[in-house]
Amino acid sequence: MEKNVPTTFHYHHDYDSSKTAFKNLHSGWIDTFETGGQKLRLRFDTGIKYNFECYRVEQLQENTWKTRAMMYLCDDEYSKKDMNNDGYTDFVKHYHERNYIYFYNPQAKMLCDSVWIMPAEYEVMDKSNFLHFDFYEAMHGNPSPSSKHREARPGMPV
Repeated sequence: MEKNVPTTFHYHHDYDSSKTAFKNLHSGWIDTFETGGQKLRLRFDTGIKYNFECYRVEQLQENTWKTRAMMYLCDDEYSKKDMNNDGYTDFVKHYHERNYIYFYNPQAKMLCDSVWIMPAEYEVMDKSNFLHFDFYEAMHGNPSPSSKHREARPGMPV
């Protein structure tokens, strides 16, 4: 795709089971989901503004789709699951043994637009306060937000 050239792109809701989720998204499929009574979706953006292929996580608010996160994705490196055991679906990008989590905030009724980075492998010590530990720093020399206290999570209720 050339830089800053308008592109016509047709979106659809039909999933082709002969393709991966990534290839479906790239061909215009919109991955929709709901949590807490709110409608959300992941869709491919033509990348005209960013000069690379980009994906948008959007939430329907006041009859308008509003961008909650933008990211680069390749292959099938995302999921939608409850990462903090609060009963609500969160959006997760998986990349290089890390999870980039956009938590759903039930009080605000929206997906947080700030990302929380966690190692892919961790152990939960206290489910009610989401206290956990991992060996990411010891294995890779990079610190992760391990064992952060509940109020440290961006946009989350205490």
